[in-house]
Amino acid sequence: MNCDELKIFSDDYLEDLLPNNLRIEFEQNIVNCEEENEYLETCKKIKNHISEMPLTFDPPPQIISDLTDKLMQLSDSAEKVKIEPETLKKIEKRSRKTESKIETFEAPAKKIVKQKKSAISKISMLLVILIVFLAALSYYFIRVFNNSGPWKVTSLNGNISINNNNVKQLNVNQGDRINTEVNSSAKIIIPMEGEISLGKNSSILITETKQTTNSIVFNSGSISFTPISDNPNFEVVYNDLIVNGMNGTFSMQIDSIGQCIIEVEKNKIEVIKKKDRLKLSKNYFCIIQSNNVIMFPFHNKTNEEFRNELYRLSININDIGLLSSVLLKARETDALTLLRILELSMKGNREMIYQKLANFFPPPVKVSREGIINGDVEMLKLWWNDISWQL
Repeated sequence: MNCDELKIFSDDYLEDLLPNNLRIEFEQNIVNCEEENEYLETCKKIKNHISEMPLTFDPPPQIISDLTDKLMQLSDSAEKVKIEPETLKKIEKRSRKTESKIETFEAPAKKIVKQKKSAISKISMLLVILIVFLAALSYYFIRVFNNSGPWKVTSLNGNISINNNNVKQLNVNQGDRINTEVNSSAKIIIPMEGEISLGKNSSILITETKQTTNSIVFNSGSISFTPISDNPNFEVVYNDLIVNGMNGTFSMQIDSIGQCIIEVEKNKIEVIKKKDRLKLSKNYFCIIQSNNVIMFPFHNKTNEEFRNELYRLSININDIGLLSSVLLKARETDALTLLRILELSMKGNREMIYQKLANFFPPPVKVSREGIINGDVEMLKLWWNDISWQL
């Protein structure tokens, strides 16, 4: 700190309001500034002098006595004032004239007030009609302009087709089907939301192109989505599942045996199947079998042996031998996998899963062992959020 800065912080230092780090820096630097030392001492003296001054004082008795006598004299003189009879008559006469004038103007005034009230009532009615009209007009424009289309599709290489017509670049909208061939790929720009990449031999159907919802049906091949807004409105429908893009960068690929492999590269997404909601964090995979069974998610660092055991456990989750083997081999990066297993396991098996998971990531505030064992949904969400940002 230089001398000017020391002066700025002097008052806070004397009032003991400086944070610890600034107070230490202040005390280290003030010894080198003679001018500031003198200024600080002066401030201390003033502060001490003010603190020693009394907050109240008693006035001299003579002042109180003199004020009391003066007030009594004024009171006596006021009582002696008298109004003459002639003056009273004049006052009464003027009062009657005033009352007569009031009666003369009262009726027209009431009429004017009534007319104004009627006019105000009509204006109020017109304002209500105008508000209703504007609301209806706003609804119409929202319906018209809520459409985020058209989307722009561009061929990156090879031929692409839109509704079975070969194109290189075209605007697409709700209801359009886009297909790529064996050696072609494409990208699709969703205004204000993000970019879809379409791999070879891929097919999608655009089902909604609104600012509140942008949706496609994924039929085959591979796709990826990269958001350009913080909270894009984008979802992918795959069979009876919905993949909510949330704020995640992710990809989906259907392999040779009909399984859909979902990978999250950044942030998070959510896979929804009726009432079941599976959140996937970055670096996590999830496999959807051809019969739409959602397998346990796994981290991209998970080895093949561990993935195979997860696969078997997904089919028979209550196998205590398989569960014990998975828990024995699980590492810290598998924490969200363990949390998903805990969520779907029967209550009797949750204790051992909880203990393993708590060794990696102790539950945060507001998350209790009892609540997790009982499957409290809100506590499971809190623990998932706490773990995901640490991985």
